[in-house]
Amino acid sequence: MRDKRYPIAAYDGGRAECAVRRTPLPVVYTDGLSIDPTVNALMGLWRIHVADRVEVEGCAEEARAVWAEITPDTVRDPATWPRLALFGRIVPDGDVLPVRAEYDEAGSARNIDVNPFTDGAPH
Repeated sequence: MRDKRYPIAAYDGGRAECAVRRTPLPVVYTDGLSIDPTVNALMGLWRIHVADRVEVEGCAEEARAVWAEITPDTVRDPATWPRLALFGRIVPDGDVLPVRAEYDEAGSARNIDVNPFTDGAPH
């Protein structure tokens, strides 16, 4: 990857929401006080942070195979997490994605929201 801005463009920090309330669910304990370092350590992302460069390789089939295996049980297994460290470009067509955009009329700040997103260009 020639431009180191691509990985940071995928960063979606500072968002929290509750989609299911008052329903017991299995959880994986993580330290919410230092969530970014915790996620980086558990997913083995340090190798990307300290890399001199990141090269793009065509691995669409491998990525599809990884995502096809994801279930509620496998996603709670820490052995699965490093396999999810994938970068990809998509052409969104109504997909619900975290989108960084200007949401106020003044256009003074860019924020992240989760919206259906359509754009003919790869992101």
